[in-house]
Amino acid sequence: MSKPSAIATRADVRPRPAQALLVACQGAHSLYLRSRLSLRQAVCADVAEAAAAVEFCAERPVDLVVMDFDHLGEPAGWQLVKQLRVPHACRPAPKLAVLGGSGRWRRWRASMAGVGCLDKPMDPRSLEAWIEHCLGPDRSGPVSLFSAEPPPGGRRPGRKVQFDGGT
Repeated sequence: MSKPSAIATRADVRPRPAQALLVACQGAHSLYLRSRLSLRQAVCADVAEAAAAVEFCAERPVDLVVMDFDHLGEPAGWQLVKQLRVPHACRPAPKLAVLGGSGRWRRWRASMAGVGCLDKPMDPRSLEAWIEHCLGPDRSGPVSLFSAEPPPGGRRPGRKVQFDGGT
């Protein structure tokens, strides 16, 4: 008699954590992006130059790349976009976003290149929408305590409080 072998079902297999790359992001913008991506269980890495970003993406699978054009520069940034749009032989090209001061030209050029455009200062709603679009529903973020809909379990965490009017 043979023993039944353990077969991994789809529920047993954990997906690989998302890999994000921040190119030339500095200061508060880098910290904010890292915090928002970490809420989605994404692993973040930082590089300072375009050449290092190309090398990083060639060595490992990367899901998201955010490039700060204010620090990287327009010509070098758009050249990096061209290089990163080429898919690797074994994996798809990462989702790209351009970060910088708002400008019609940059937004138009990003839309023509099929790249997301994040303005400074960053709008939390547009950043969350872009992250959800890129990572998909499998890697949904944490449940907000203040959201309009209750979590899947039905009840919100916390205790029930009744206000009596303040005597």
